[in-house]
Amino acid sequence: MNKIATFLILFISLNIYSQCWQKISAGGYHSAAIKTDGTLWTWGYNDNGQLGDGTNVDKNISTQIGTNTNWKEISTGLAHTLAIKTDGTLWTWGYNNHGQLGDGTNTQRNTPIKIGTDKDWKYIAAGSTYSLAIKNNGTLWAWGYNSFGQLGDGTYVNKNTPIQIRPNDLWKSVAASWHHTLAIKTDGTLWAWGRNQSGQLGDNTTINRISPIQIGTDTNWENVSIGLDHSVAISTNGTLYTWGGNVVGQLGNGTTIETHTPTAVFYQVKKIDTGSNHNVAVSLDGSVYAWGGNGSGQLGDGTSTEKHSITRIGTYTNIQNISTGEFYTLITNVNNHLMACGHNTTGQLGDGTNIDKNTLVNISCSALGVSDLVLNNKSKIYPNPVKNILTIQTEDQLQKVEIYSTTGQLVTSNLSNIINLGNLPKGNYILKILTNKGVQVEKIIKE
Repeated sequence: MNKIATFLILFISLNIYSQCWQKISAGGYHSAAIKTDGTLWTWGYNDNGQLGDGTNVDKNISTQIGTNTNWKEISTGLAHTLAIKTDGTLWTWGYNNHGQLGDGTNTQRNTPIKIGTDKDWKYIAAGSTYSLAIKNNGTLWAWGYNSFGQLGDGTYVNKNTPIQIRPNDLWKSVAASWHHTLAIKTDGTLWAWGRNQSGQLGDNTTINRISPIQIGTDTNWENVSIGLDHSVAISTNGTLYTWGGNVVGQLGNGTTIETHTPTAVFYQVKKIDTGSNHNVAVSLDGSVYAWGGNGSGQLGDGTSTEKHSITRIGTYTNIQNISTGEFYTLITNVNNHLMACGHNTTGQLGDGTNIDKNTLVNISCSALGVSDLVLNNKSKIYPNPVKNILTIQTEDQLQKVEIYSTTGQLVTSNLSNIINLGNLPKGNYILKILTNKGVQVEKIIKE
């Protein structure tokens, strides 16, 4: 391969990589993200269509969903996904046995469907089997599973379309988990409802609540996040509070004793997110901290040992966004580059493997992957430019040929060395040749 061809491949790949991840969401066993160009990508477990790619096949690398470039917000539940477009419309897909998609049915969907006709959705939160959303006017809506009152509508009845919660109140943010819910009103007060067997509501009881109940009297709550049976919140001054279950140290207070009211455990925190039994926080200086369960390496500290105290992970000082799944973690830095660690048996980390990772590994912004840039000249392709039939000659054993668009979307995959490209639109593409000796990447032009 000559220097010009090498430069072109590197240029295209770096251009794809520079798009990177703007919004990330880690769910039960699947992940979703929005790139800076507004495209939507998913990976991981897909048995219920939660990836939205029209199949029920797991993916261990990112897969683009459709071709739209107007995705704005994303939230993943146990096996379903919520999203908002820039036009304010709400879209859902995946598992729907309790009505958590909100489309008026209990039928699962493996492609995004629009919910209603409203165009004023602003904030979404996908729980395990229920969903919550806030509109531009501050109204709160809920739907799905409700056996513990987690919808907050005063009943235990499931709902398969969005219903408004406390119509006279205005809400700023909301967090959903397995069976309990936390929310902050626009006046800075904290409210909770749903299951409370471990005191995770924070009202100093273990009584379930089917309607929102105010927690304390403070009016300076900034953000909330919740796990299986514990809760965390940040005040406007950066103080981190935790409460609820604490069997694996998920409260971060150095013990395994549960508490039933918010208790300060850390300071100078700007972001927090919570998995089932682990937590990840970002401090004001961009450092990352984690604590709680760690059986799959979800804390990213190189071990599988649970941490009962808040522990700094690595020496990072540029972390921007975090999202914690069931037993794994996604993190992006200020350059929108993605890292991941933890449980990975269904490919939810997106690193092209199904192997758990106990340290943060880089996840490529391109479906090709930075590590795929193994440049060699053992394979020959012709003709290039090509009109119809592309032929590949290689000295090594050919395993697979993949063709990607310049945005990183997989266009076609083939096991043969002769590929008919007659149906492809004209333009530039990236050819990835996988052999028993490695990977070769080439730029091809379709005439």
